[in-house]
Amino acid sequence: MKSIIFACTLALCAGSARAAPLVFDDIVYSTVTFAAVGAATDSDFDDSHSNTLPWLTSSEAVGDLGGAASAFAIADHAFLSAGADAVGGPDGSSGLGSAEFFGSFIADGKPILIALDAATAGTGNAIRLIVIGNGGPLLDRSWTSGGLHQAYLDIAAGTIGSIDIIVTSGVDALPGDLASASASASFGVTAVPEPSTLAFTVVAGLCAFGALQGRHLRRRRNPLVPRSS
Repeated sequence: MKSIIFACTLALCAGSARAAPLVFDDIVYSTVTFAAVGAATDSDFDDSHSNTLPWLTSSEAVGDLGGAASAFAIADHAFLSAGADAVGGPDGSSGLGSAEFFGSFIADGKPILIALDAATAGTGNAIRLIVIGNGGPLLDRSWTSGGLHQAYLDIAAGTIGSIDIIVTSGVDALPGDLASASASASFGVTAVPEPSTLAFTVVAGLCAFGALQGRHLRRRRNPLVPRSS
């Protein structure tokens, strides 16, 4: 019975050490789209200061003689997506979609883990992660391919910073060509315990559990050994 209680206690300790969402003082989502076919252009813009998530921002410039272009950008909670299509008429065409998350925070001394699960199709995509702390850059990374991308930062308590995640897709089609691109990223930003602290907690728990199991084995081999209170 003691073994079961100890195992449950260890599980609860591990659960309490899991990452917790980072608290942001201000969050802004924004989207920008642009499409051009020759001299014809369309553009759109949204941001969460004046709108409620989720939303789809789209632009479409349809020209004559076979040229066409369109773009889109999607913003939702912890999700960004952008895409563009273009068919080059006599004057060519282009499209651009961009979706952005911006959040400001005050660090509480726990390291920050940023994880982006991205998917891309076509060329002309970029997923950019920018972290600023105390007015200076802490991280600036860009990806053009999908997959899981992570960044781990140890930020001192009281640091005033921001996290900026931008998903962009842009295409240009010359006369007679066509192009398409799309990118998306779901993401999470969490405050996590120090790796050394977490490791010590788990190892100490396993050692204690092993000692308890060893005591039970010795008692089975020698039933005259008195039980500890």
